[in-house]
Amino acid sequence: MERILFESSEIRVPGVRIAAMQEGREVGHAYVYFLRNDGRSAPFAFGEDLYVTESARRQGVAGLLAAESIELVRGLGCYKYIGTSRFGREDQHRRLESYGLRKWGYEFRLDFT
Repeated sequence: MERILFESSEIRVPGVRIAAMQEGREVGHAYVYFLRNDGRSAPFAFGEDLYVTESARRQGVAGLLAAESIELVRGLGCYKYIGTSRFGREDQHRRLESYGLRKWGYEFRLDFT
């Protein structure tokens, strides 16, 4: 077999941070990153760190952030939206499913710190 060489080229990934504001203060946020690959002409989105402060939980803020994220992604013509949640958080999994996301596969992770 001939020796394999690798070439790397930088790609830049656009994204947005959506802040949920209530009475002038932030009560939650979500990050959405827009990614491309060679297999599709349309981008896909990756949602990360949907967070609601303790004092604002159980008031529907997470659902509003999720809906805002999904509408943003849909409006930008993405072909899919990926949200992740770790094992053991079944309440969060049910919540993601209630937003229209469905379990699709496994996420594999390698930590460096």
